[in-house]
Amino acid sequence: MIARLNFLFAVSILTVLLFYFVGRFVILQVILASAPALAPYFSAAYALAALMLTVLVLAKTVIRLGPVSTVVRYRKAGMRSGVAQVALYLAHLCTLFAAYTMFSQQDVAAAWWPWVLAALLYAGGIAATMAEWRRLAMQAQ
Repeated sequence: MIARLNFLFAVSILTVLLFYFVGRFVILQVILASAPALAPYFSAAYALAALMLTVLVLAKTVIRLGPVSTVVRYRKAGMRSGVAQVALYLAHLCTLFAAYTMFSQQDVAAAWWPWVLAALLYAGGIAATMAEWRRLAMQAQ
């Protein structure tokens, strides 16, 4: 149960991080270059769209992995599952550290590496969890 909740939390945080990076470093830069007066309005609309798409991604993840997770519930988890959970917990710690450095430092642009490390750990943990769940589902068939 905790592993599934941790997985869903990781999927939602990774989706939010991806939307943040795309919005901050791609879309906002284009808007600031073309129409700087409209940047706050586009930023607000982008934040709402990103929130809605995050909920959509999480709902799709729950629906698609529902049958797999019921099979996994009755199987013994392997070493890959433990490594994936450790990667997800480390990613949570990196996210907390990144948030702390973002709010405690003056130069926010210099504190980009914890966010990238957290995103990489989330992606690795999610990929390892999905591979383990699919392996267990294939063994059940």
